[in-house]
Formats: sequence, structure tokens, C-alpha cells
Amino acid sequence: MLGILLVASSFAAPAPVAPILDQEFVERVNRNWRGLGIGYDNGLWGSWFAQGIKVDVPFGPRVGQFMGVRIRGLVALGDSYSVLLASYISPHYEPLYLAGGELFGRSPVWGGIVRVSGGGGAYYGSTRFVSTDDEADFDGLVAGGHFGVEAILWERGSFTFEVGGQSGPDGDPRSSGASVMGGVMVYLGGLGT
Repeated sequence: MLGILLVASSFAAPAPVAPILDQEFVERVNRNWRGLGIGYDNGLWGSWFAQGIKVDVPFGPRVGQFMGVRIRGLVALGDSYSVLLASYISPHYEPLYLAGGELFGRSPVWGGIVRVSGGGGAYYGSTRFVSTDDEADFDGLVAGGHFGVEAILWERGSFTFEVGGQSGPDGDPRSSGASVMGGVMVYLGGLGT
């Protein structure tokens, strides 16, 4: 009886809601994704877990489809499992705070579904190593870059996946190395159309 109900309900189901990949859809997604983008991502930054926010500012409506500048703030957690517990654990690293920008290049949104990008830049970072004997501050410039892929979630949003690498502030070995970050972007282009 249950099998009959399941089969009958599948025939009575409404049509699925899915975008149709036609020329109008592809142009609309490309128009949306060439505007200002606001995003959140998290993943590994060196050997540390990191979370960050980013704002992609395109270089105008035409060139901005392919190039722009990204402004990013990021917090990477090393040995500090909790800010409250960090003062009781010795030795430990305090969180790494980064802020800066990078230039990026990106492809059109192929088929209205996916695009690739890459970029690099510099950040200012600060962290501290604390032990019972002494403290060491690591402050300075961090340089690095990434390659990434974006896949559509909805017409104004995408899932992002980026792989790259960077140096650590003042030679800090724990936050330098490879980065693997995934997140979400929301685009504000084409709002007046």
C-alpha cells in the first residue's frame, strides 16, 4: 500500500523548480556577478583554521567583469582553542588577525553556472606566542595568492572554493603555507535592471 502511495504521489508532484540554461539566464547571471560581491569563507590558513569576510570590488561595469580588488579580513585560530582557555594553556599561540587586499582576475560565468578566478596581494597580520618563560610577537606583512572556482547557488550567489598559499607575519611558520578556503559570495550587480 505504501509503495502505491509513493508511486502515485510522484506522478502528482509539481514540476521541479530549476533554472533553464538559456541565453537570457546566462546574461542575467553574468550581469549580476560582475557587480560588488560580499562573502564569507572558512578553512585552513597554513596549519590554522580560519574564518574571514571579503568584499570584491570590480573595476567598473566592463573591466569589472574580469578584474577587481578584494578587501579581506581574516581570523586564524592556532593553538588557542578558546580565547577563554588560552590564558590557562602554556605555551600557545594567540589568534592571527589579518586585514588587507589583493588584485584578482576572473573569467565570465560559463553557461551561467561556473567561473574560475585567481589573484594575489598583501595583508598585515598580527599574532603572539605566549609561554611561561617569554612572549614573542609576530607582526608584519603577509603576501600570497589563490586560484578558485565558483559554482552557482542562485542567480546572485555562489559557492566558492579557493586553494593558495601565503607567508606568515614576521616569519611565523604556523600561519604560512597552503590555504584551502570554501565559502559563499553574494553579488549585487544588475540591481537596477
